Amino acid sequence: MTRSLLLCCLLSLLAHATHAADAAQQARTLDELLEQVAQERSAEEARQREREARFVAERDRQARLTQQARAELQQLRARAAALDAEYEAGERRLAEMQVRIGKLGSSLGELQNGVRQFAADMRPLLSQSATRLQHADGLAALDRMLEPQRLIGAADIEALWHLLLQEMRDTGSTVRLNTPVVEASGRRQARDVVRVGPFTVIDGDGFLHYDATLNALDRPARQPGGGMQDIARDFYRHGDGGLQPMVIDPTRGELLALLSQVPTLTERIHQGGTIGYIIIALGGIALLYAALRGLQLAGTERRIERQLADPQPRADNPLGRVLAVHESAGDTDTETLRLKLDEAVLRELPQMERGLPMLALVAAMAPMLGLLGTVTGMIRTFQAITLFGAGDPRLMSGGISEALVTTVLGLVTAIPLLLAHSALSGRAERLVHVIDQQSAGLLARRVERDGGDRHEAA
Repeated sequence: MTRSLLLCCLLSLLAHATHAADAAQQARTLDELLEQVAQERSAEEARQREREARFVAERDRQARLTQQARAELQQLRARAAALDAEYEAGERRLAEMQVRIGKLGSSLGELQNGVRQFAADMRPLLSQSATRLQHADGLAALDRMLEPQRLIGAADIEALWHLLLQEMRDTGSTVRLNTPVVEASGRRQARDVVRVGPFTVIDGDGFLHYDATLNALDRPARQPGGGMQDIARDFYRHGDGGLQPMVIDPTRGELLALLSQVPTLTERIHQGGTIGYIIIALGGIALLYAALRGLQLAGTERRIERQLADPQPRADNPLGRVLAVHESAGDTDTETLRLKLDEAVLRELPQMERGLPMLALVAAMAPMLGLLGTVTGMIRTFQAITLFGAGDPRLMSGGISEALVTTVLGLVTAIPLLLAHSALSGRAERLVHVIDQQSAGLLARRVERDGGDRHEAA
């Protein structure tokens, strides 16, 4: 500031001196020179005052600017301090957010892994569920969740929740719908079916199998036995009218497929082979004969009961024929009458016991034939093991089936034959006992009568 003022004064004096020299050259007289000097001094003083005024104004302006600059500096320093404090707070908040983001990232990773694991566990169940007949787009949503590079969001979690609720609802519902069915001939035909939860699907002809690869129903080559097919048909016809019994397969078709492979009674009999046929033939003939003998003995018993009520001998029953021998004996002595009655009873005895030894023989032969079938079946089994090894049990099933089926057939044949033989033998013995009792009574009356006659003669 001072240096600028001194420089201005020097420049003014230099200009004044230059101007005075020029004026002196121009002035011709002293008075003019003095006047000119006075004028120049006045002008110079005026200019000096003007410069001083400008200098004071400039100084004041510079002071104001300095004061403003200092105020702005104070403001800037305060703002800088505030910004430093805000920066430090931001740094602390950033550090806290980074820690929180790390925790949230770990939780998000666990959540995504959990959702993916649940989707992976749910996919095979949903793919094998018959509910896909109505909701075929569920697997696509699960497949999107299982993509390794995909970030699972709230929409995916909501879709998974919706699928879970939908499957829970369908699991407890019975729905009738129209869908294509692949028949055994390979032809597709739209049919009305009933889906019982995700487990079983039936139509008017029986059980259907859900094929997950085709997302369609097909008809098994065989239906399970044991009356289950009839239960399914009744449920198909009357299932909408209230409570009805129904077969549920919790394995979604596997148990029904295994049950459909269970051999029928005819197939079991065929597994017994030739020996099984022989046992069945002998057992059938013996049982028919036992039934025939039972009817004959029952008829004989009824005729003997009628004979007991009628004193006149009848030739249509063993007791009547024994009584006829007594009537024809006349006055024969007691010993001869006893022998004749014994002969008549013995003559009737084979008729009473006819066929019973044969039943006992067949009842004894049936288990032996079953044992023979067991031995031949085991021989076939060991031959299969020798040829093919023991790796595949199905190669040995034929021999084992023959061994077991023939044993069962032998026992099933022997047990009723033994019971029939016991019942027929008991009935025959009871009838023989009645005949013996009546013949003994006849002989006793004859002895009593002969004794009374001898007493009178004496």
